[in-house]
Amino acid sequence: MKVAAATAPVTASHAETIEALLVRYGANAAAYAQALLNDTFAAEDLVQDVFLAFFKAGAQYDFTERDPKALIFTALTRRAANYRRNAAVRNMKSTEALAISDSGRREVQIVDPRAKSPLQSLEVSERQRVLAEAMSALPEKQRLAFHLRVNEDLAYEQIAEVLSESIDNVGVLISRARASLKKALMMYEREE
Repeated sequence: MKVAAATAPVTASHAETIEALLVRYGANAAAYAQALLNDTFAAEDLVQDVFLAFFKAGAQYDFTERDPKALIFTALTRRAANYRRNAAVRNMKSTEALAISDSGRREVQIVDPRAKSPLQSLEVSERQRVLAEAMSALPEKQRLAFHLRVNEDLAYEQIAEVLSESIDNVGVLISRARASLKKALMMYEREE
């Protein structure tokens, strides 16, 4: 990434570039931010902050030399870490904010179109709940690496860049996440 002068002006072409990046990667960035923070409102703010920072930086970032998706996800990862560091202070100041954040979380339930009956839909929904619980129980690095690979379709090299890990370690993180999720699903199926 080339970094120009600190006061690089915002040009029309730069504004168009940021807008194109927002259109192309905005939904992916929002999903990743949600996975990072587990809070819909904070995730939306995080995505807006990242794209606004890119816009305000003017031509300071050269998106042609680095993968824009990896750059966006790296910025989200770093800002989310800052957000979590400051969360304790914010939580102490306002317990009302916690209640609003918790009630503001949206849960997505996907109905399997192949389900032939309401019972099958219920089974799919229950399986998704088990997997969601297992995902949230994973260590953070495993959860994020798995999310970036499966949901965002990033290559191991890109994930390594986003998480500041080696490529080999990314493979280990994803493998362990898969094993944990498989184990949780197998335990659920044995209970039935």
